[in-house]
Order: sequence, then C-alpha cells, then structure tokens
Amino acid sequence: MSAAIPCTSCVIGCCRAYWVPLTGFDLWRLVRAQALPPAEVAAPMVQEKETPAGFLLAAEGPLHHLVLHKRGGLLPGHACSFLVEFPNGHSRCGVYRDRPDACRLYPFETEGRRMGLRARTVCPPGGWTAEHLADPAWRALGIEVDRQLLAYYEVVHRWNVWLRATGPREPVPFTLYAAYLLEAYDRISRAPADGAEPLPPMPDARALPGFELLLTEGERWLRHHVAVRRAVDAIFPLLEPLPWIWESVTLGSAAADGGHIPAGA
Repeated sequence: MSAAIPCTSCVIGCCRAYWVPLTGFDLWRLVRAQALPPAEVAAPMVQEKETPAGFLLAAEGPLHHLVLHKRGGLLPGHACSFLVEFPNGHSRCGVYRDRPDACRLYPFETEGRRMGLRARTVCPPGGWTAEHLADPAWRALGIEVDRQLLAYYEVVHRWNVWLRATGPREPVPFTLYAAYLLEAYDRISRAPADGAEPLPPMPDARALPGFELLLTEGERWLRHHVAVRRAVDAIFPLLEPLPWIWESVTLGSAAADGGHIPAGA
C-alpha cells in the first residue's frame, strides 16, 4: 500500500472502542498461529440484528456473533486481549500478522462495486484520504475479506441446519461450535487449489446485490467456495445438500459482520 498508514501514530484506540466480529477463518488463523484455546481468543455474543454469520448454540435459541475477546471481559472501553500497551501511551497489535479481517480492512468497508470509508469511525479527522482509497491493495483486500465472509456464511449455515435438526433444546457449549470451526477450516486449508470437480454456474452479479467485487475473481472464487462446501459436507454427511449460500444472502462488509461493532451500542 503506497500511502502512509495513519495507524502507526494513532493513540485514539479503535482496539478499545469496538467489539470485533470474527469469521471462522479468523478464529482458525489465530488459534493455530498463537497455539491458544479458542475460548481465549473469541466468545459468543447474541446478535441484535440477525445476519448470515449468526450461529446457534441451541436449536431454538438466538443467533450469536463470534467476537474477539477483550481484556477483562466484553465490556465497552476494554482493550482487545491482544493489544500490547507501552508506557508512552502508544500501543501495538500483538498478533498483527494474524489479526482478524475486520481489523485488516478497517476503517474501510465494501458494498457492491464500491469501497469507502465507514460513516462513523474513531480515527482522527483527515487521517484517511482518497489516496488511501485509490490504492489497489485496499480493493484486493476487500475482495479477500468478502470471500472469507461468504465462506463463513456457508460454514455457519451447515452448523445451524444440523443443530436445528438434531441438537438438544438446551444450549451446547461454545467450545463445541469452536471445535467444529477448527475442523472445518483445517479441512478447507488442505483442499487442493484447483480441484477437478465440476463447478456450479457462475452467479449473475446483477441478481446478487453486494457480490460484484467478489465476482471479479471468477473461477478462483468458485473453486474456493466448492472446497468450503466439500469440507462442511464431509463433517455432516447425513444432511441433505443445501442450496448455494449466495442464493439467499447479500454480501458486503457494510451489510453484515465484516466490520466492527460499536461497543455498548
């Protein structure tokens, strides 16, 4: 990325102001890289507004976000568990290489063909400019974030169908859902990059609000999604095949759990 990133001198604290939503890929990447139990990385939080990223812990229960842990509990103003703070008031991400996609893309969001600055951020005024937005690297990152978000929708959808069909009325532990995510993403990570199985028809971008950025990847995106489907189908082989997730959702980090949730909102 060509323009200087203002985060290096910022002390305002986006790492305290938000609950950071995670995808299964985010959790898998952090758990595997940091060798931590999933419950030390993330926690479930009931969704106020339901999205396709919402997962069940009980067959008739509410949907939950997957959110990054905060130091001392999920309370407004508490720092991210991975924030390293220095005596001079500055701080740095302790897992920068493996940070969640929502943090990688912040303060930008994608929505359809557009990518822009979020309407409300805690960044200093003027810190981010049109020069940052014009950098092709941000657009490429937006595509990758949306690709992982859609994959997570598929992983969550299969879990929810299984839990509604076979799960108990009492909540299952979050650790069971986390174990499912790790198994699913372990399988996805081992999938060949260019398998020989038939691909589904390419969706029509005109009929899929929010997918235009992602569809520029064409076959690469489809092959990744087929690998995701193959992984979750193998975990629940007795379930009937489900419709492709893109037939029922819209996409874009502005419209779902791809961005930060204001803490206390």
